Amino acid sequence: MKKRKSLIVLVLASMVLLAAAPLLVGGCAKEAPAPAPAPAPAPAPTGIPGMAAPTGPTATLTYNFEAASGLRSYSVYPYRPGGRFHHYVTMLSNGRLKLDIRENLYGTMDSIFAVGDGRVDMSGTLVPPINATYPLLDFAGLPGFFGASVDTGYEWSDALVDPRMREVLDQYTREAGFVIVGGIGAEAAYAFWGNKKIEKLSDFEGTKIRTGGLAQTLAVKAVGGSPLTISAQELEQALSRGTVDVSLANLNYGAQRGLEDICKYVSQWSNFGTVFARLTLVNADAFDALPADLQAALMEAGRLSTLDGGMVIEQVVRDYTALINEKGKTEIIYPPDSEVAKAAALMEGPIKEWIEKMGPLAPQVIRIAAEYATGPSRDIVLANIK
Repeated sequence: MKKRKSLIVLVLASMVLLAAAPLLVGGCAKEAPAPAPAPAPAPAPTGIPGMAAPTGPTATLTYNFEAASGLRSYSVYPYRPGGRFHHYVTMLSNGRLKLDIRENLYGTMDSIFAVGDGRVDMSGTLVPPINATYPLLDFAGLPGFFGASVDTGYEWSDALVDPRMREVLDQYTREAGFVIVGGIGAEAAYAFWGNKKIEKLSDFEGTKIRTGGLAQTLAVKAVGGSPLTISAQELEQALSRGTVDVSLANLNYGAQRGLEDICKYVSQWSNFGTVFARLTLVNADAFDALPADLQAALMEAGRLSTLDGGMVIEQVVRDYTALINEKGKTEIIYPPDSEVAKAAALMEGPIKEWIEKMGPLAPQVIRIAAEYATGPSRDIVLANIK
């Protein structure tokens, strides 16, 4: 028993000596340094490309909504207050970028210039009416370059949002004070509405054809037609009275106007297809003033709304084709591929002239667009760039 007590005492004494050793050697023990504060956690990734941070500076851009173009127009309606584009901007900016959308501040012929000189921050603009000033933007005006019917929207949209295309067009538009955010390519104008059936190339000879814009006029002349300028307000009367034999437009435009009530035929020639594109623009200074993440959010909103346009156009084409067939008043004429090929071969002159007007950046724009285009004149277009 005594031996066990002695052993316990010895063990306890050893433990006391070990615990006191640091004090005996180094004096009083120093306090351990306080741990460094943990870094603030990084914002959780959204997983959505182009989405801005949830907090940060806010901004408001005034948007000119061309409601005068008609809310029935599928190329205008997505940009209304609360529309698809508005939704994308709000979502991708996490509510930090607001659009003050106002109706008809500027019309079709002035909206692009109003954005360029800063009278308004953003606007949509129809391209053909301003292609004399900005011909490069109407690369879709090359006759038959892009596919017609349901292909148009997908091909043009894919070309416009290609990063290389955005870079080239940015060089062109910044000098004019604006940046292209996105757009929508209306169905190609390849349908001849009227009371004359155009089923063969020879049917164009001497035919009085209402055209819109230089590209259409040049194309109609190339096949022997007689182009005429008739205002939209006079179109129905001109067709009824025979002032014009046919009007070159797209399928849905004629159906929306009720042309199937006065036209026996609508002849579809894909080699004439010129896309009536509408672009969404932002003033360059207003864009540059935005924080980087809001710039990215705005451009992604433009990209998504542009790609949506392909589905919209496909649905419109299919719906109006079905509507025309159901009414049974107008016969849809599909010319033989051999006749379309003959007409496409005659487009080289108009195509060459249009490319020259597009300027020195035309080859870059056309090469990029050609990766998506499938129209009957695609190869002719490529053969005429340097």
